[in-house]
Amino acid sequence: MVAAVLYRIPSTWAKKKQPWKLLHAGLLFLALLLSVLGLCAAFDFHNANHIPNLYSLHSWVGISTTAFFTFQWVLGLTAFLLPCSPMTFRKLVKPVHVWLGSIIFVMSVASCLTGINEKLIFISQGKTNATQRYPALPPEYVFANTLGVLILAFGLVVLKILLNQRWQRPEEGHNENTRLLAVEHS
Repeated sequence: MVAAVLYRIPSTWAKKKQPWKLLHAGLLFLALLLSVLGLCAAFDFHNANHIPNLYSLHSWVGISTTAFFTFQWVLGLTAFLLPCSPMTFRKLVKPVHVWLGSIIFVMSVASCLTGINEKLIFISQGKTNATQRYPALPPEYVFANTLGVLILAFGLVVLKILLNQRWQRPEEGHNENTRLLAVEHS
C-alpha cells in the first residue's frame, strides 16, 4: 500500500522523481517476494497434508494476483527504470501501469477476503449450525469478520487516495497552478 500511494504524498512532488521510483520499485519487489513466499508456503502446506492445490476461488484469485503482480513489476521496471526505455513507450505504458496497479490491489483485497471466508468454512465444519446466533459463535468468527471488514475499509480508503485527481503527482515541467485550475474546472 505504501508503494501504491507513494506518488500521492505532496511533500515528494518538489523533489526529483528517480529516488521515489526506486523506492516504489523496491517496496513492490519486497511485496512480490513475500507473495511468492506465501504461495510456496501454501503449496507446501497443501502437499504435506494431502490437500488439493488450486481448488477454490481464494487460490485462483491469489495466484492470478501474483501472476499479474509479477507482470506489472517487470513492465514497470522495463518502462520506467531502464534508461534505454523511450519516452513514447513510457507515456503509452503509464495509464496501463496505473490501472493495472489498482486492479492488482483490488484483487489482493479480494484474495484476503476469500481466504478469511475459506478459513471460517473449514473451522466451522461440524461445530456450528445455521440457527446459531452470531454472539454465540466462537471468538475466531468475530475476529475474522472484524478483520475482513477492516481490510475492506482499508482497501476503499487506498482506492480513494489513488483515484483522487488532486493527489496525483504533477508531471515534471508542469505548472502546479495550471494543474489545480484544471482539476477545479473538471
